[in-house]
Amino acid sequence: MVCWPVGFTLGDASKDRIRNTIVGFDLGTEELIEVPQPNCADKSYLLDVGVLEGRLCVVCNYDQEKIDAWVMKEYGG
Repeated sequence: MVCWPVGFTLGDASKDRIRNTIVGFDLGTEELIEVPQPNCADKSYLLDVGVLEGRLCVVCNYDQEKIDAWVMKEYGG
């Protein structure tokens, strides 16, 4: 599975209502899915994904003041 972060605006762009999500592409089935993610403490953040020790890692960056980092131990339906 290949994953990447996606941010998009909900409704009126001037109100800064941005939704962050993670999209995954399953190479075996050639399907796009929305990957479950943790709830970040504050809704105003930049979302990034990476790999940490071979596992999917999600980082919520709050205006470069603090971060939340999450590591997915198991993945599967």
